Amino acid sequence: MIRNRLKRTNKRVKDLVLDSVVEKAASLNPLSDKVEEPRKIEEVPQITNETIAEHREEVLSGARKFIYPLQHSKHRIVVITVGIVVAASIAFLVYCLLGMYKLYQHNAFLYRVTQVVPFPIAKAGDDFVAYENYLFELRRYAHYHETQRQDEFGGEKQLNAFRQQALDYAIRNAYVKDLAHENDVKVTNKEVDTRITEVRNQNR
Repeated sequence: MIRNRLKRTNKRVKDLVLDSVVEKAASLNPLSDKVEEPRKIEEVPQITNETIAEHREEVLSGARKFIYPLQHSKHRIVVITVGIVVAASIAFLVYCLLGMYKLYQHNAFLYRVTQVVPFPIAKAGDDFVAYENYLFELRRYAHYHETQRQDEFGGEKQLNAFRQQALDYAIRNAYVKDLAHENDVKVTNKEVDTRITEVRNQNR
């Protein structure tokens, strides 16, 4: 009697399990889904100039987010470069002005700068005397005493004493140049070579 009841119970359980498994399998079967009906020709989107323009704008708008950072970086590079050039130019100008008008230096670098940039040192009549002419006289004097008369050269102290003489000589040469121009006085290369030869013979 008990055996018969157990058999019946097992059979019911098997039936219930089989039914649930079949239902689950049927829900997972892709073939059981309903096939969608084909769309009508009116519902299919048509390609026109307007749709192409809209699609193009969508693509470009998506690409702009990658382009804009590059534009900002280029702008930043340009700003930094201009800033560096301006700062270097200001530093160069400050160094030249301090070296010439404050510290009275006469090194080769400043002399080359004055050959390119016409810094003034004094005024002769209506014209300015170029700093280059002053440094030329000063450096010529310093070179002569440092190389030819080392035992008698007083160094920076003697050089300071000659600065005014070099300046006066440069101003005097500027006046001579103006007078020669006004009176149409010219010197030929042959006359210059002859005078150089005379000076060399005098100084041996």
